[in-house]
Amino acid sequence: MTKNSLRSLILIGVLAALAAASHAAPGSNCPKPEWPREALRYELEGATVLRYAVGQDGKAMLASIQKSSGWKVLDNAALNNLNQCVFREPSTEGVTKPIQYAWRLDGERSLRPLLVPGSCPASEQFQTFKNLDKSPSNANGVVLRMLIGSEGKPWAVKAEAPELPSELIDAAIAFIQQCRFAIDPEVPGQRSDSTYGKLLLENKQ
Repeated sequence: MTKNSLRSLILIGVLAALAAASHAAPGSNCPKPEWPREALRYELEGATVLRYAVGQDGKAMLASIQKSSGWKVLDNAALNNLNQCVFREPSTEGVTKPIQYAWRLDGERSLRPLLVPGSCPASEQFQTFKNLDKSPSNANGVVLRMLIGSEGKPWAVKAEAPELPSELIDAAIAFIQQCRFAIDPEVPGQRSDSTYGKLLLENKQ
């Protein structure tokens, strides 16, 4: 990703999130949402839906995530922005309302590296990696996001699995770093060096 494209993504991200917030909460005074640089680096997208009430001071209270974007870094950025907003009218009897932050990168979608079939070592703990699957981590598998080096080797691997044991997360990261990823050279399009997916546990459906 070039410096110029990174600046463009930051601008696009701020405008997209701001438009969503303004549309969902008319009459609010909110700062421009800050698109986390980590999310930009991994090219993460999604929509975070929050619920909140408005206190007598016009500030959000009882804020909670109704629907996750699938990425904690984006959800936290949405919560942080909401907590900086000032609204015109307080909620009555603590009634909550929804607000959506749409985190979308505009322009052409980049091709992400995919797992090279047969490149992972045999494992008694993990069975397969589902490319571009960000369904929540659970007892069946661990969602991982990563950057891919020039030789197809994953690095800067991070897990989206706050509820899973740290031993399992460490094992999942160590395993996926032994696999290789690539983009079909015959497929035209802009290429990314980031990807994600769900590493499934052995004997789980």
